[in-house]
Amino acid sequence: MEKPKLFECIEHLYQYITKYIEKELTSYQFKSIKYSHYEIIRLLQVRSKMTMKEISSVILKHKSTVTALTKKLVQEGYIEQENHPKDKRVQVITLSQKGKELKSLINSIEQKLLLHLHQQLSKQEQDILIHHLSKLLPASK
Repeated sequence: MEKPKLFECIEHLYQYITKYIEKELTSYQFKSIKYSHYEIIRLLQVRSKMTMKEISSVILKHKSTVTALTKKLVQEGYIEQENHPKDKRVQVITLSQKGKELKSLINSIEQKLLLHLHQQLSKQEQDILIHHLSKLLPASK
């Protein structure tokens, strides 16, 4: 059975964005940070403190996967883990100073990517695309 065109387009766009961000990170000598690590760092830039369960829920990855990803980020010095004050079984994740220093780099990478994507579509096309893609997201229903 052939994949539906919509699915294929969304999948290719996701792969393009993932590879673009990883290539940019590599060009800035961050070879060990993959897209999944980037997602966690980016999320913590916005929400400062999160549990593993919260991160897992937002990035749509299994908790065991998030545990492995955060372990690597702790080893690299980008995030810190501490026990939740009320429940020692729960880990609270925050950005370290080294992780916070990536903010301008991440913003720069995202701006370059957005500029490229914006150049491909007119303002009207962008608005239409956003409107239709938003209808596909579970949170919009």
